[in-house]
Amino acid sequence: MPNSETAFVSPYQTRNAMKEFWNAWCTCQMNVLYHRRRAGVFHRRIRLLDICSLSLAAVAGLGVLAGIKAIPDTVWAVIAFASGIIGQLRSIFRWPDNTQEEQALENDYISVLVLLKRFLDDAKHLNGITDDLFAHQFQRALERFNSLTLERDKTDYKNEETEPLWREVLEQFPPTDQWMPDSAIESRKEDANIDG
Repeated sequence: MPNSETAFVSPYQTRNAMKEFWNAWCTCQMNVLYHRRRAGVFHRRIRLLDICSLSLAAVAGLGVLAGIKAIPDTVWAVIAFASGIIGQLRSIFRWPDNTQEEQALENDYISVLVLLKRFLDDAKHLNGITDDLFAHQFQRALERFNSLTLERDKTDYKNEETEPLWREVLEQFPPTDQWMPDSAIESRKEDANIDG
């Protein structure tokens, strides 16, 4: 708990910080879902190609071993060749690289969420945002968030893909008082009383 000498940021700074916190938190949550799903799509494509390639190779191998006279060996050779081509498609389309990139972005956003969660827990423990907490933990989390969203993440997010995810995140994390330390809630109530 804070002592009598603990310096807190102003109510105005607190409210703005919590708005920025909520925006960064929800954006990270949505992007984690987005990149996790995209990685899953690429992973399923890779598995499907592998299954097709192995199946064709098995058919070609069994055909040659069975020695079916009605089917020439060239047919089995073509099937085996097709199996090899299908097996190469994963590299041609860069699906393994895409999967790794999506997983890396997901992990990057999770690391920002960890910083934001630590800041929120400390702010709630202190019953407000201290100058030190604001200058170090909060600013560090925001810098990581901005660096990730503005520089590192080159994803071309499509509205039709992100809107359902954004709704899902907002249902789980609505912009309510649960996100704010008590001092920010009190200052909001005071402002509402003044406005009224």
